[in-house]
Parts: sequence; structure tokens; C-alpha cells
Amino acid sequence: MMLAAHGHYELNFEDNILYVEAQGPFNKEVLANYHHDIETLITKITAENKHRKWALLAIFHGNSILTPEAESALIATAKYRAEHGMIASANIFKESIHTDLQQTQFARIYQEAKVRNHFFSDEKSAKNWLQNYLQEKNSSC
Repeated sequence: MMLAAHGHYELNFEDNILYVEAQGPFNKEVLANYHHDIETLITKITAENKHRKWALLAIFHGNSILTPEAESALIATAKYRAEHGMIASANIFKESIHTDLQQTQFARIYQEAKVRNHFFSDEKSAKNWLQNYLQEKNSSC
């Protein structure tokens, strides 16, 4: 039996930042689609420069708690992104009553992937932190 994908996301890459806007809940089917879309996008991102460093800004809407299978799938995707140039992640949780649990889950994900990660309450602060971090890392190379 095949299950339908639950959850929705949009991807946009601009100025070395991958923007993800997502609405859960997420199951492993939607995360399989997400991983495929990430692979396709990273192929385009790294076509010009395989050593390009970039970051992720993710905005999650609602109470999007991950199942253990979904968390494992996101760990694999985070590791893939890290292997292909992602050096930092900023996450924002909106309209959620489970922000503490979501932060715990995403902290585990990025710790496993060995990617610098912070949580923010607004997009402007998250974007500023990512831009400064990218500039710092790119100038130290």
C-alpha cells in the first residue's frame, strides 16, 4: 500500500541561501519527495562551482512534529546537503505550540549532520545571521 505524501514545502535559492517554507505534518513520503527536489536543486547550485558554500533558511508553519522515520529521513537529507556545500541552517517555527519539541528535533538533525544551526523568531534576524556567517566562512577560505 502506498501512502499519500503529507505536508507541503516550497524551495527557492537566492544569494547562496536556500529558502524553505514548509507546512506539516510531514510523513516519510513527502520527505522522499523533498530529498529528490533537494538533489535536483543542489545539482543546479553546484553546476557552476562544486565547492560553493551556502546556507538554509527554513520557516515551518504549524505544529510540525516529526515521526522517528521522518526525523531519520531529514537527517539523511541534512547530511546530503552538508556534503554538497551547506554550512549553516537557520530555522523559524511559526504558529506552533510545540516549538520546544521542534527545536529539539532539529537540533538533533543538524548535530548529526555536523552543520551549524540556530533558531530565530523572525526572518530578518535569521537572514542576517546566515549572510554574516557565509561572509565570514567565505573570507576565511
